[in-house]
Amino acid sequence: MRIRSLVCVLGGLTLFLLSQGVPAGAETLTLEKAVAEARSKSLLLQQAQAGLASASYAAAEQKTYLYPSFNLSGNYGYWEGMSSTAGSSNGQDYASISFSASQPIYNGGRLKAAYQSALLNVGLARHLYDQAGLDLALQVRNSYYAILRLKKTVSVAEELVSNRQRHLAEVEKKVQIGVLPKVEKLKAEVELAHSRDSLTSVRNNLALAYSSLNRLLERPLEGMLELAEVDTTARPSWAGVAPDSLYEEALRQRPEIRYGELQLARSRQNEISARSGYHPELALTVSQGEYQADAFRGSWQDSSQLMLLLSWNVWNFGQVRNRLAASRSETSRVALALDDQVRMVRLEVKNAWLSLESSLDRIDTAGQAVGQAEEVLRMQGIRFQEGLATNTEVLDAEFALAQARTNYYNAVYDFLQAEAYLRRSLGRE
Repeated sequence: MRIRSLVCVLGGLTLFLLSQGVPAGAETLTLEKAVAEARSKSLLLQQAQAGLASASYAAAEQKTYLYPSFNLSGNYGYWEGMSSTAGSSNGQDYASISFSASQPIYNGGRLKAAYQSALLNVGLARHLYDQAGLDLALQVRNSYYAILRLKKTVSVAEELVSNRQRHLAEVEKKVQIGVLPKVEKLKAEVELAHSRDSLTSVRNNLALAYSSLNRLLERPLEGMLELAEVDTTARPSWAGVAPDSLYEEALRQRPEIRYGELQLARSRQNEISARSGYHPELALTVSQGEYQADAFRGSWQDSSQLMLLLSWNVWNFGQVRNRLAASRSETSRVALALDDQVRMVRLEVKNAWLSLESSLDRIDTAGQAVGQAEEVLRMQGIRFQEGLATNTEVLDAEFALAQARTNYYNAVYDFLQAEAYLRRSLGRE
């Protein structure tokens, strides 16, 4: 029986340490280190980086179409032929080699617009990368703060369980001497069981929060982490700053705004490309070749050419007109989307700023409530010992203190998360 009890105790201790995620000797991870590690390992950032490289190569390829192209070609042919003598035949062969160069001269701006569009795609890919980095930093901060919040919540739940265990012991003494009826003991036991259930639930949530942070850090989900505490007393430099100045900063720095502007510029380049269909295309081609009418036996003959090629699609049943109309409609759509994005950014900044101001006020109020709840519990404990307070009043005071401390920690970490959201809404990491 003792061995079984020892095994149960060791098993429970192991599960507790796993849920806490803080083994002996584990590295201490600061918030800054967590963000840096996530950026260095993130698969999403690697995908965005690959997209940026792909866009850069595509732009480099598009640029080559503005330059001359050079071509070297050669061929050899042989075919059977009948001679004038009955029953006899002879064959003929042919060989040639040529070198040519071609340079586009005029195409209505189509090639230049395509190159400019490719360069804009590089900028779009870069802003997507920046946006992914900001989103990742926000996710890491929120996950980090969630763990610290839940650790505080676990400590509050553990204290509530401890208080109710002590209170149950006092109730049992009073029941034994006949001061309280047995139903009061049952009531205290029920409240203790509820507190233990809440503690288990919070510990499970903490274990899940550790797994969420490990996923962002590209670590094993069950990996152990020891997180450094953050300064909960520091206030951001923009606390109390008017929202108008924050709007201007957000419009300058948010990658979503830059992305929309580049999309609009790309749509305008697509309009130029579509309009080029109304214009002729002119190219210069120079070629130098040699050929043999009788390969390997005859002499080589020279052939030189200088050609100015003009092509003009004069009628295509409205194909160019419809393509241009579609491009103009797309430009209008992108412009409207950009205006909407600007309004959305302003709304996000205002929402984050109001949340920050609200959480600052809640911290002071919740801190005062904790002090009041502690005093109420102390007084109710004394009154219960003297028989002036009921069992229910003490249980209510214990729960009120736990709730007040939970509200305080929620206000503190709501403030930190509101600060993180404000940083993201301003385009800061």
